[in-house]
This record gives sequence, structure tokens and C-alpha cells, in this order.
Amino acid sequence: MNIKILKSRYALNLTQKDMALLLGVSRNTYIKIESGIVIPKVDLLLKISKLTNKKIAYFYNNEYRNNEKILTLLDSSKGNKKRIMILCEILLQVEVVLNKEHK
Repeated sequence: MNIKILKSRYALNLTQKDMALLLGVSRNTYIKIESGIVIPKVDLLLKISKLTNKKIAYFYNNEYRNNEKILTLLDSSKGNKKRIMILCEILLQVEVVLNKEHK
């Protein structure tokens, strides 16, 4: 799961379809990028960095304080992966909102 790209989309209040349109890729391709199946190329990361006003290096540094916990949970979840991914997305949305409120 590409947490930083997912958080960036939430911060912009965009759907996956909207983000895909802005980036010039299909929704399916964007979903694969966000879920970590596909690693985005530099040109796409550049577009994302411009949309989010973040340096492109931000997206290369894959460290996120809860990333390991989320990935471990997904690996051990067996039949509940979809529910856990939904829960993680909700928690990330809450984190984005709280971060906006503290600025």
C-alpha cells in the first residue's frame, strides 16, 4: 500500500477516479499504484508532487510511522484483507483531517 499517495489524495478530497483523471491514467492503474501493486514512474510522481505541493523526494521515502504495522496486519489477516484495508483508509482519512486542524 502506498500510504503517502493515499494520504495525499485524501488531503485533496479526491476520489480515486478524480485523482486518476488529474494524473492522466486509468482508475484501474491509479488503484494499482495506490495499493502498491504498481510503482509509479517519475513523471507520474512529478505530477502528484505538483498537485500536492510536496517535493518529489517525499514520495520516494517510503517511511511512514504506521506503515510496518499496517503491512503486518494485512499479511496476517487472511480472509479479512478487504475489511482491514477499508479500516486503514478510514484511519488515514481521520489522520489527514486532524493534521489539517492542527495547522
